[in-house]
Amino acid sequence: MHTRPLTALILLIALLSPSLAHAADEGWTADMAAAQKAAQASGKDILIDFTGSDWCPPCIALHDDVFSKEEFQKAAAERYELVVMDFPQRLVLPEATQEQNARWARKIGLEGYPTVLLLDAEGRAFGKTVGYSGEGLDAFMGMLDEMQATKAKRDAAFAAAGEATGQTKAEALDRGLSELDAGLLTVGYGPQVDAIVDATDEGSELHEKYTGMKRDLLVREALPTVQEQLEGGQVDEAVHSIDGLIERHRPSPSMRAMLLNMKVGALMNAGNLDAAVAAADEMGKVEATDAATVTAMAQQRAGVYARAGRWEQAVAALDQGVAGTQEVAAKQELLLNKSQVYQFQGDPESSLAALDEALALEGTQPPVQQQILANQAFVLFQLERFDEAGAKLDAAIAAAPDSPAVGDLRNGKQQIEAAKAAAGAAAPADAGETDAGDDDAAKAAPLDE
Repeated sequence: MHTRPLTALILLIALLSPSLAHAADEGWTADMAAAQKAAQASGKDILIDFTGSDWCPPCIALHDDVFSKEEFQKAAAERYELVVMDFPQRLVLPEATQEQNARWARKIGLEGYPTVLLLDAEGRAFGKTVGYSGEGLDAFMGMLDEMQATKAKRDAAFAAAGEATGQTKAEALDRGLSELDAGLLTVGYGPQVDAIVDATDEGSELHEKYTGMKRDLLVREALPTVQEQLEGGQVDEAVHSIDGLIERHRPSPSMRAMLLNMKVGALMNAGNLDAAVAAADEMGKVEATDAATVTAMAQQRAGVYARAGRWEQAVAALDQGVAGTQEVAAKQELLLNKSQVYQFQGDPESSLAALDEALALEGTQPPVQQQILANQAFVLFQLERFDEAGAKLDAAIAAAPDSPAVGDLRNGKQQIEAAKAAAGAAAPADAGETDAGDDDAAKAAPLDE
């Protein structure tokens, strides 16, 4: 049996070399309380960058393309207090900073990295972006301008509400809140939600809408207690708390999914696999529609089923996620996960098929295309289909030639060529071990797997 060195080729999955974004940037602070105090004094808004400075390729690209540019720094100094909330894998932050960042991640329901959140001086969120696909400085500045325009519309509606009472007040507040993405309403809008509920009749459309939102706010207020229980190893108590929150408050699908996600994770960490599978089954019944929730549910469920050896259920969970979202990036992420499940299952051909499906989606960004092609090369390398693996790496390099990953990809290509040469050199030796006198059979014998 000829063993191929796979360790170095695993680097193909890690596409970008890390850097420490914001580490030396002027004008940024890691102290949220100080930024809030400064904003209240200056009247500026607050821009928070939730980042993974030493491991997250899109985070690093956003910093290099936007935050490090002089044009952004000048504009930001006039309008924003800048806060970085870092979630590094190697850099060790002060404990107080880690706790602050984790608290804010829970507060906003952090969906992924990088996330940029805009708050006004009163701490009310009015804009958010998740992810970065290389749009560049001008496009990013344009998005910030659009968020400022949203804030202006919100403020105009709130001003009208201040002069009104009863249903008229509720309708004005609703107009202001409706300018915002629903996910932002859990950050700073409790007084407005309460005012609408109090000003409307039970059973009315606005009353029901904001009563449901209030339930989610109550759940979010209770989450720090659940987190403390989990951090203290009180798994049974945390699970009981989560079940109680779901039963008492009847949260929205996205909030219910988040709670069940926490429950599944707690049970998995406690080694209670059967209960985790049952919770994953329950999660599969949640009718969420937003891409972030659909993706998180599919990934969590697939992870549980894979751990339990239920490979078909793991694939089905990911397929359900792919069918449940229209966002190309979310579909591709789930198809990459599906490819990995097939690899763990020992089915490389199905793994390649999942990657082909991801690559075929319209609107694929070059960095993602590069990642998919690199994954295909890795699977083909494992199958000892060296020529095909090399071609995939060539295509990966061509997809994003300026990517910092290109160096690793070229190193991978060299390793493939070396493995191919080793396989060719080993073939005559294997042939020499066959029975003497059976030269034709020896020449036709395939490479020993």
